[in-house]
Amino acid sequence: MRRLVFLALTLATACSDALEQSTTAGQVVAVASVDGSVLSLISASDFTSSDVNLPFSARSPRLVGGGSVVLLTSDSSGRVAVVDLHARPFAVTGSFVATAPGGAAIQDDSIAWIPLALDNLLERLNYRTGTSATTPVSLLPRAVVLTAGKVFVLNTNRASSPDPSSYLRVVDPTTRTLEDSIPLSGTGARFMTLGGDSLLYVVDGGVFGGDGKLSIVDPRARKEIVVINGLGDGAGPAVFHPSGRLLIASATKGILEVNTLTRALTRGPDDPITDAGDVITGLAIDERRRVYAMDPVGCVVHVLEPPPDYHPSRTVTVGGCPSSAAAATVP
Repeated sequence: MRRLVFLALTLATACSDALEQSTTAGQVVAVASVDGSVLSLISASDFTSSDVNLPFSARSPRLVGGGSVVLLTSDSSGRVAVVDLHARPFAVTGSFVATAPGGAAIQDDSIAWIPLALDNLLERLNYRTGTSATTPVSLLPRAVVLTAGKVFVLNTNRASSPDPSSYLRVVDPTTRTLEDSIPLSGTGARFMTLGGDSLLYVVDGGVFGGDGKLSIVDPRARKEIVVINGLGDGAGPAVFHPSGRLLIASATKGILEVNTLTRALTRGPDDPITDAGDVITGLAIDERRRVYAMDPVGCVVHVLEPPPDYHPSRTVTVGGCPSSAAAATVP
């Protein structure tokens, strides 16, 4: 009897976990338009879309989601927009001026870290009050990730500089002091994401067309451990899929795929997930592991079923031609 009860509880728990993992209740995919003037929220449950008008235009916007908060940054506008999805109707609750802000990282319900490329600074911003403090982080900081108790800042460096290599700077979030520097093999690095395996994945655009590569960094050991070549030209933002695949948006080839378990490029420029030649500038993944691909040329968001097949599920029209995306939650 005890064994039957244990089995029943195990099965019930497994069913509950499976249901929890597949539910999309309250989840949205936030999509920024190419000019950054509109933020669209796609429901991951029924694919309906609602729009939030932003108080400024911003070319090449970048989004990051943290719970029910979405931050939009753009180095062309020099602004940071904060959208709190607790508000009804959805509206921008803050708009702060910054100098060429890159991709942001949200620490908690009030603090975000933002690289300021032109000033070579890392900004700690309280996006509730607008107060901030900065730390010098050398040349052209472009992206930032919080992990292993530290802030990791991606520095691109100029192709014309004596050392055009890219680096990761390690900053203590409490003291805001620069602790370490991790050299990367690639050049022209602009995008970085944290994997479910706790490793950092850095997309290097390269100096010359066609030499894009991926750097995999162990943030605890503080060193680059693997370099994967062959991303071609136009490699952009990446997202880590729960299946262990890293998906990379390509402005010339669509979507590329790296198997992070074998550390190999499995869907390269000659065999992309979408049709070769597609322009994909941003990616997001919902709780059902579906892939949302931003197509600014077709002015739609492509929704693909989970790997390995990536069957097209539907296309969603949003408030402007989509550029970047991030997952968030509506309470």
